[in-house]
This record gives sequence, C-alpha cells and structure tokens, in this order.
Amino acid sequence: MVYGGAVTTLRRRPTAKWWTVTTVALAVLVGICCAAVVWFVASDGDFGYLLLLAGALLGLAALWSICAVFGLIRYRAWLPSAAAPVLVLVAIAVVYSGAAEQVGWRVSKAALEEAAAQCVPRSDPDRIGVYTIEWVDRPDTGCHFYTGGGFLDQVGFAYLPEGPPLERRGSETTYRQYDGSWYRFVVSW
Repeated sequence: MVYGGAVTTLRRRPTAKWWTVTTVALAVLVGICCAAVVWFVASDGDFGYLLLLAGALLGLAALWSICAVFGLIRYRAWLPSAAAPVLVLVAIAVVYSGAAEQVGWRVSKAALEEAAAQCVPRSDPDRIGVYTIEWVDRPDTGCHFYTGGGFLDQVGFAYLPEGPPLERRGSETTYRQYDGSWYRFVVSW
C-alpha cells in the first residue's frame, strides 16, 4: 500500500498463544471423535454411541466455527483453521467408502469362522475379533452372531453354508450376502 509516497505492506498479526492452544485442542478432540466413529463403524458398535459421538462432533463444530472465523479474520491463520474439517472429511471418506467396515471384517473373519464352526449358543456378550457379539443363536440353517450395530432393529452376521432360508411374506429377518457363506442380517420388529 502507498501512503504519502511510502510503500507499506500489510503485516500479519502474530497468532495469539490462546488461539493456537484452543485450535490444537479442538483439532485433537475432533480427531478423537472421528477415530471413535471409524472404530464403531468398523466394529459394528452400538448405534447409541454413534449418536452420542455425532452430538459431540456437532458441539465441537460450533466451537471450531467460532474459533476458525476469529483466527481467519484476526490472524489469517488458514492452515490451523482447516485441521478439524480435514479430519472430519477423512473420517467421512473412510466410513462411506466402506473401508472401515471392510477392515473390521478382514481382521475378524478368521475368529468368526472358528466360532461358527463350534456355534455354541450363548446369551452373554463376548468379543470375537473387533466385534462385540451380544449373543449367539443356532437356527437349523447355520449360526447367527448378534451385534449392537442396529438402531431399533437387531443386526449381525450369519454363517449360512446352505444359504439363507427362503423369505416368507411378513418375515422379520432379512439377509444380504456379505462374503461367501457369510450374510448380514436384520431382524425388524
């Protein structure tokens, strides 16, 4: 800029320490929440926890918005202000691409196959691979492993070497082939 013949440049204000600490803290909290969301999707975790994490992310988004706008206007701090949205976008990409679900399945498949070979019915929760199995049921056609991943419906994995039973009109259980003799099932109410 030119004032009275002298050339001056706009100087960026030094970033305040409180703003940097706040931005880093928010980015760390957002990163923890995003990692937890990816974990719950990969492990077919309880849907209620996903709702709590979504609420926490919305609250953090509100705080981040205030902090980011302040940092952009006052300090022109573009890079630190972009950290939280980048973390959220990466988590969204990992979840919606199916990568989180596939990693959870690949890590757990051998343990589930071993449990399906024995298929011991039980009603107490247990961990098989990355999944918390709420209970195991042994119908005539195979083995059902119930997880907590459904919202209102019961969901899980079914090992059905002969394929799923024929669906009857008004049937509560629906099956979707997942991997070979493995199916995802939903028991609607």
